[in-house]
Amino acid sequence: MLALPAAGSGIVAVVDPLAGQGADGESAASSRSWLAQGAAELEPLRFARREGRALRRRFGSACQILEGREAAEGEVKARLPGSGLVHFATHALVDSRSPERSAVILARGGDDDGLLEAPEIAALGLRGPLVVLSTCESAAGPLLRGEGAMSLARAFFRGGARTVVASLWPLRDREAAELFDGFYRHLRRGASVSGALRAAQRDRVRAGAPAKAWAGLTVLGDGSWVPVPAGSLTDPRRRWGVLAAAALGLGVVLLWLARRARHKA
Repeated sequence: MLALPAAGSGIVAVVDPLAGQGADGESAASSRSWLAQGAAELEPLRFARREGRALRRRFGSACQILEGREAAEGEVKARLPGSGLVHFATHALVDSRSPERSAVILARGGDDDGLLEAPEIAALGLRGPLVVLSTCESAAGPLLRGEGAMSLARAFFRGGARTVVASLWPLRDREAAELFDGFYRHLRRGASVSGALRAAQRDRVRAGAPAKAWAGLTVLGDGSWVPVPAGSLTDPRRRWGVLAAAALGLGVVLLWLARRARHKA
C-alpha cells in the first residue's frame, strides 16, 4: 500500500465526469449564470480516460476510478477524505473576479449541481493526500498580498492536502494524459513528487513535445515527499509468482529429504 501518514491510503481517480452527459443543458454548471457561457462549450475529455487507465495500470486494485456519471459530486465528496492520492482529470473553471466561485466540474447527481466550488473543496476534510489536478489553470488565480494566488490548488490545501500538482495554464487532454502516464511511472518507482514531475517533463522534452504541453505543471507544498517508497507496492502477479517459487523450492527440499531418509533405511 501507499506509505502515507494519512488515515487512508487508497487512490481515487475522478475521470471525465461529462462522459455520457448530453449537451442539452443538464450537464454540470448549466444552472449557474456566471458559468453558463463557459459550461456550454465544455465537452467530454476523451483522453482523460487514459489517465485513469494509467493509474490502474501502475497501482492496480488500490485505485478506484470514478468515470462519467459515477463521478457525481456527492460520490466524490464521500470518497476523498479517506484517500491518500486523488487525481482529477476533468474541466475546471476559474472565476478571476470571485475566486471563491471557481470550481472543478463533476457530474450532477441528486440535488448536487456538479460544481465542486472552492469553499466546498476547503471543507472536504482531507487527511494529507497528494492531489493531482489535471485541469486547466488550477494553480492560477488573482494574487492576494500575503496569501498568493487564490487558486483551486489553494482551496485543496485549505481542505487538507499535503501536496498539490496543478497547472498554470490550459491543458490539452491528450498532452496531459501523456505527461501524467510518465509522472505515475516515476512516482511508482519511488521518486518524490517533484522528482516524478521533473522526470515526466524531461520525457516529454525528449519526445519532442512543445513547452506548452508540459511546462505549466507545477508542484505546490511538500515536493520532496515520496508517497510510494521503492518496493512498498507489490504487483499481485509478482507476489503470486514469488509464492509459487517458494512452494516449488519447499517441495524440492522435502522430496530430497524423503529420498535421503529412504537411502539411510
